[in-house]
Amino acid sequence: MSVEHALCCTGNPKRTFTSSSYLVVGVGRKTNMQATITGQAFLPSEYTDVKKEFARYLLRRWVASIRMDLVPLSVISTLAGVTTGCIIGRNLTFDGRPILIVLASCSGIYVLGAVARHAIRRPIVAQTAQAFGLMMILSLLASLTSAAVAPGSGPLIDEALARADRAIFPWWEWREMIAYLGNFPQIIKYLSYVYISIGWQPSLILLMAAVSGRDEIIKRLVAVWSFSIALCILPFRWLTAAGPYAYYKVSEDVVPGSLVGLPFHFPKILQGLKTGEITVINLEALTGLVSFPSFHACAAIVLAWTFAGWGKKAWPMIVLNVGMILSAVPIGGHYLVDIIAGCFVALSAICLTKGLEWQHQPVAGAAAMRPKTTDADL
Repeated sequence: MSVEHALCCTGNPKRTFTSSSYLVVGVGRKTNMQATITGQAFLPSEYTDVKKEFARYLLRRWVASIRMDLVPLSVISTLAGVTTGCIIGRNLTFDGRPILIVLASCSGIYVLGAVARHAIRRPIVAQTAQAFGLMMILSLLASLTSAAVAPGSGPLIDEALARADRAIFPWWEWREMIAYLGNFPQIIKYLSYVYISIGWQPSLILLMAAVSGRDEIIKRLVAVWSFSIALCILPFRWLTAAGPYAYYKVSEDVVPGSLVGLPFHFPKILQGLKTGEITVINLEALTGLVSFPSFHACAAIVLAWTFAGWGKKAWPMIVLNVGMILSAVPIGGHYLVDIIAGCFVALSAICLTKGLEWQHQPVAGAAAMRPKTTDADL
């Protein structure tokens, strides 16, 4: 006896009830079952086998329901472990009460969402809260981990990145491009808005998915975001770079209109952490220290891929993320090879995500095996 016979009434199996001569596993409502379900009788003597198979089915559903959390929780645990080890091993001081408050708040959102998923009528709302909490924790831990790893990082690889740019794009002159773009401060300002859209785009996706009931998009976004952060942050120890603004000694005045000062400020923090001048990990140290690969380029591919789940309606957001990739060079201060590496990381994260079976697949043919009911049966 297969579980399909047990799940004759698809939906949310809740309890076991009896019909006059037959035991039936069904949803939480009574129906007058006939003696045959899809042509085969469900006899009481077969109940033990069905119960075992049904228990295995419920276990598979439970595993499928928590798979969304396994990847981000694994990445969070890894980042937390690396951060703790670096802070202790290198005698750094962690002055991060505000950081801990934010982490605790996001953890609380995640826990409340996990509890609410089994208590409210629309669990996707709670699932959205869970996803928001996880992504906030991931983003904060990514910055914290890069700051903790920086003191023990290897030599800067800017020379190698600049040579790679010249080898792949011999016509490309980074300083000349920035100097020319500096003549158009309004364009730089618009590119800045595009660049910082990374801060609100994930929340927009979660909101759209919650409103439209697309829980599979929430699962995929959380998973691919987790993989992307892990692939960008964990190699930072060996792939440290100060960025082209510091390498080519280009001042902030060359790009008037830019709303992002990070590419000019983070090299000083990175150098202070590497030389030991900065030994305190606090909010000031939590800047984006990862230059290679470009996380903005990676995020742009990931976000565009996620928005594509809504089809042609999402084309404005896809165009926005193409603009984010372009803005990562002048606004984010990246080499071209940083952008290529970021796109490669995004494609790798997408492949890893698609390789996992996130959605629980309903039992084949279960819908066709629903018993016919009438108003009198209810």
